[in-house]
Amino acid sequence: MEIKRIGNEVLQAKVGTVVVLDGASMSKVLVECDWWDRAELAWPDPIFEDRAWACRIHITGRTLQWDGGRQRVRVKLELLGDCEPSQFAYGWAYYSTLESKDVERCPACYRADVDCRGLYPGNDDYLSYRCNKCGEKFEVHV
Repeated sequence: MEIKRIGNEVLQAKVGTVVVLDGASMSKVLVECDWWDRAELAWPDPIFEDRAWACRIHITGRTLQWDGGRQRVRVKLELLGDCEPSQFAYGWAYYSTLESKDVERCPACYRADVDCRGLYPGNDDYLSYRCNKCGEKFEVHV
């Protein structure tokens, strides 16, 4: 999967990433593609709930933008073709700073208002965070 650094943020489309295509009124959550080795992600079919299309997400944005308390970035969705050309669509991928199950809290003030600053340099086992209230920096083992 493609990893892109924008400022201090390290972005990667993964299972559970919310994507909204241009001109669409609803969002889709990327799912795991476990049936084809050319792709790790799949785009859920908008009509048939039991189907999904193998895809790749290319992060094309150069900046993160805030939208309703979430960060978003421009992406290109590539629906992989099997013996035919791939199809492309463009839209937004949303990255929430407060995941429902993985809420990180500042160890100094115990607030959940923290920003993930990306992978800790030189060690992929830790994510670096910064508290938006007190400025405390801390790492979390993943």
